Amino acid sequence: MHINHSREPPTAHLNASPACGDRQIPHFLCARFISEYAASNLNGIVFLNLSYNLHLAKLPVKEFCGIDTRQELSCRGCSALIIKGGIDLTSLDGKETIKVCVFMESRWLS
Repeated sequence: MHINHSREPPTAHLNASPACGDRQIPHFLCARFISEYAASNLNGIVFLNLSYNLHLAKLPVKEFCGIDTRQELSCRGCSALIIKGGIDLTSLDGKETIKVCVFMESRWLS
């Protein structure tokens, strides 16, 4: 996790992508879901990168939307990720994904 210690507003980026720079995590070691408990403990996160996890099938939208600092969520290439309502988050950029998650949480998940 990278934390910016400058005078700028604080940012916390968590890169949990199996394809991060020069490291490659074998896909069979990747998580199939993010638990509600894990998502609810991400307070302070601004950007969460889950891209290219081919096994990720569940994302706790309600808990992730409860993080006040969240601004971006990247799910590009998460081909197994299925979202209620048929919305494909895997083709959106990080800020669009957050807008869709907030919309979903307010409409379908409350």
